[in-house]
Amino acid sequence: NVVAKYGHKLKGKLSGCVSVSGCIRMYDKVDYPVAREVWQPIMTFELKQCQLGPLIRRSGFVPSNPDWYRKPMDLVDVDADIMAPLHGFDDPQDYRHWLSAASEQTSEGARNIAIPTLLVHACDDPVIHVDAAAKLPPNHSKYLYTLVTPTGGHLGWPQGWAPWQEGFRWISDTVMAFSDVV
Repeated sequence: NVVAKYGHKLKGKLSGCVSVSGCIRMYDKVDYPVAREVWQPIMTFELKQCQLGPLIRRSGFVPSNPDWYRKPMDLVDVDADIMAPLHGFDDPQDYRHWLSAASEQTSEGARNIAIPTLLVHACDDPVIHVDAAAKLPPNHSKYLYTLVTPTGGHLGWPQGWAPWQEGFRWISDTVMAFSDVV
């Protein structure tokens, strides 16, 4: 999203960008059931311990729900209860647009991207819906590309029956191949 926000200022300073399982449309597909019901609560539990708790202590922000730390949450709840108000946004949807490289409201629909940028995403990602991650806006920059695979999960693309042997070689090779081309 930084690549969209700073556009031409990055030309000559950065030769390319690869977003792996990222999200250029945070405002889209927020109610993705698999993510909200299974994976996001697990992620949010860890997020509260490692990032949100320390962030709230340092910032002095007081969440509206005093029981936020013990309350079961998903990322939609985190945006509504903590992130949007902490950062001064009127509502979570405004916050999500601000985070999104493809937002017409805050990033000119990804038209400002001025360096080659590859979005890599899997259709079976259980955390971020493929449309929120790889669906390009109609007038996007000519420097914006997508690579969508049928499988790969979230940040994964493990190979074979014993992925610990090959590791995550496919995604590493993909990033390096794109980097070599640009």
